Amino acid sequence: MAEKIISPSEAMSLAISEAKKGHGWVSPNPVVGCVILDSAGHLLSQGYHKKVGGPHAEIEALRAIQDQTQLNGAQVFVTLEPCSHHGRTPPCADALSRLPLKEVTFGLLDPNPKVSGRGAAMLRAVGIKCTEWPAGAIKDELNELAEIFLYNQREQKTFVSLKIATSLDGRMGLKGGESKWITGEEAREFSHLLRAQYDVVIIGKRTFLEDDPSLNVRLEGFEAHQNAVVIVDPRGECISKIANSNLAKVRPLNKIFIATLDGPSTAEGVQLLRVQKNATGKMDIEHLLSLLWQNELKSVFVEGGAHTFAGFLESRLIQRLHLFLAPNLIGGAFGISWTEHFGKEKLSDRLEFEKLSPVHLGRDLYLSLNLSK
Repeated sequence: MAEKIISPSEAMSLAISEAKKGHGWVSPNPVVGCVILDSAGHLLSQGYHKKVGGPHAEIEALRAIQDQTQLNGAQVFVTLEPCSHHGRTPPCADALSRLPLKEVTFGLLDPNPKVSGRGAAMLRAVGIKCTEWPAGAIKDELNELAEIFLYNQREQKTFVSLKIATSLDGRMGLKGGESKWITGEEAREFSHLLRAQYDVVIIGKRTFLEDDPSLNVRLEGFEAHQNAVVIVDPRGECISKIANSNLAKVRPLNKIFIATLDGPSTAEGVQLLRVQKNATGKMDIEHLLSLLWQNELKSVFVEGGAHTFAGFLESRLIQRLHLFLAPNLIGGAFGISWTEHFGKEKLSDRLEFEKLSPVHLGRDLYLSLNLSK
């Protein structure tokens, strides 16, 4: 039986699936996937960017092809425009331009000014047809896949997500401190996969003191993964407890940051971020994010608690909300609401979200949303 011919849509969807394998390993680069079809449309190879500094997706896919004659008239599908500049690796557009390809289809134009349009131009200059994927459902997937990188490049700012695990009535735990577990195992496993996609996890002082969390990625294959952590602690009260904490057991001290307003000026091993106050005397979230950007931390995953959530919600400096909704009730008598320190006096001032994408995870519902502009 002849091998099935793969349609362009199937090829790009497969490239997206390949790209996702790179989550947690390629920052500050984007996750990228590549699929190569022969001249008749049969699958030749697939690849993805595996780690920062390593070969890009196109090169990984090319290396998987033993018989180079199969590239005569081949079609390449890649989620992001092939790079055209020398960074940690040579330009992919240059490598592709030396091959007898028929066509290269890329998902998104690279917003990096060192690349944007130049990779496609290099390929067209040698007679290879090079086109960007059109608008539609797959285009939306491509934009979501690369949203952190796109935001970093276009805004030159750190991308912010909030992760909330809550009961039906918006409670994330009890006032006495108990919070394990609101959601089920599938939701918790998925949240670890999300955590892997971000450079740094942010929590408040109370969450650190009450939960003593590890905040690492506890999934098979991520044993070597180390994300940074920021503790929002205006007076630096938790500094003395860091060395013996679970945070320090799974990452070096220099990957732990304390964001303070009036705390100590030094802390052995731990990195301090002295953040400015905003007009209300609270921590200026925009200034905090600028300090993270200066420290090459391009994306943050805010995991609590209620005071910290409120600071980011008030600032409107969030790009995505990851909401895990469990089918249970805790109630207001003893429960803590994740929005209890956030509020608007007028309905016209409420925060609106869009691009709702619900997914069932076991008994729980996961909602992914963008803050409306």
